[in-house]
Amino acid sequence: MRTGSSSLSSVILSVVIVGAPLLVGSTTPSAIALWCITLAVGLACCEVSSLRQGQRACFWLVVVVVTAYGAVLLAQLLPPALTGLPPHPLWARASALLARPLSPSVSIVREQPFFAVGAPLAGLLAGLLGYLVGVDRVRAKQVLEVIAWSGAGLALFAIVSFLINPAKLFWWDKFAYGGVLTTPFVNRNAAALYYGTCSVVGALLFWQMLRPRLPHGGVTPSALLRAGAGILHFRGLVRSAPPILCLIAALLTASRAGTVLALAGQVLAFTLYFWRDLPRKVGPAAALVLGGLIALIVLQTLGGSTGSRFNEHGLVDEGRMDTYRATLRMISDFPWLGVGLGGFPFAFPAYRTGSVWGVWDRAHNVILEIAAEGGLPLAIVVVAAWSAVLVLLACGIRQRRRDTLFPVAGLTVAAMALVHAMIDFSLQIPGFALPAMALIGVGAAQSFATRNLDERGIGRNLGPDAAIG
Repeated sequence: MRTGSSSLSSVILSVVIVGAPLLVGSTTPSAIALWCITLAVGLACCEVSSLRQGQRACFWLVVVVVTAYGAVLLAQLLPPALTGLPPHPLWARASALLARPLSPSVSIVREQPFFAVGAPLAGLLAGLLGYLVGVDRVRAKQVLEVIAWSGAGLALFAIVSFLINPAKLFWWDKFAYGGVLTTPFVNRNAAALYYGTCSVVGALLFWQMLRPRLPHGGVTPSALLRAGAGILHFRGLVRSAPPILCLIAALLTASRAGTVLALAGQVLAFTLYFWRDLPRKVGPAAALVLGGLIALIVLQTLGGSTGSRFNEHGLVDEGRMDTYRATLRMISDFPWLGVGLGGFPFAFPAYRTGSVWGVWDRAHNVILEIAAEGGLPLAIVVVAAWSAVLVLLACGIRQRRRDTLFPVAGLTVAAMALVHAMIDFSLQIPGFALPAMALIGVGAAQSFATRNLDERGIGRNLGPDAAIG
């Protein structure tokens, strides 16, 4: 990759990572369009000629996803007379009620798919740009630093502003979640997952500093304490600031799933990062169990109102379960092309039951919503693409010895985002999705075994114990 173009692409990616959350989650069409254009410029500045064959193979995954979305988009936007596809039956019903002919559409809302495709497109572009920038390990490390420190800066601002006036989002009055921390998002679940992601990245960077002080093959609690005492200096304390600040911010959101995933992400990232250094056989399992107990203690002692929300509402609200059942009925009625991208809030009222109250403009399950809006084939392609990325990241953790923090960060954040996507919609909010997808792209780029790397980490064989990440 050319140094100049890579530098500009890296700067553009950093701007997106920092700016996307700041625009109150970047959920408006203008914000999504801004980031799509910005990311496209960053991609245009990249040079892919230096990528090896295995790294270029990942582009086919992007091609498959783009083709699937493009086919669905064309089918839903073009007039049914041209495609021969049946229009949504609501158009005939509306035409009869209005006693005048209407131009039908496959989508429940004409032209809505064109606007709805912007958010997934932005996420795909962020992941692709993160992948291309992340091929260079120096710039991959810079991306992690940007995520950790931008999250820490936002967390510090959010905590201070929350303590001063919890009813404010920046300088606006909140219309929801007035008693909990949500800045810079409107929704507390997105805030919890964002800060949880930044805390995981910050913790990995801290552990990278800690790791050289640990005995090889014998990481124990006492060894961790001794190594931690050895970095009680200014640089070590500064490095510990991002994970601590971001974790405090996540706890103050009182989001049940977001807080649990923020803590679980720490445990998973620690186990994956140190799995070679842990005692054999029982080491990883013991780390997961002990880490889970510590996370439970933190949740009970510092979780604040999160614990009371678990007591009052349990793990999953009943409204979500009824919404899932209603969405499944929607999918069974329109299995091939769905009701139209972005059409869920318009189609859902016909399927909701009396037990579901309030406004539901999301299915609170990303895969179900994709299947409901774009059809089962599109949902299958998306699931297959995510599965391929997870396998690549897992292989990267298994193969790499040096800089394993990249695939570990990618896999941990991907797992956190996907688990949360099964019960909520944070992955559909660009302010969280763009930094997360960029990080996953960096992790995927650094998951390949490399040979003949140069001094910047692009191709030199460093030996079995120093395989680049």
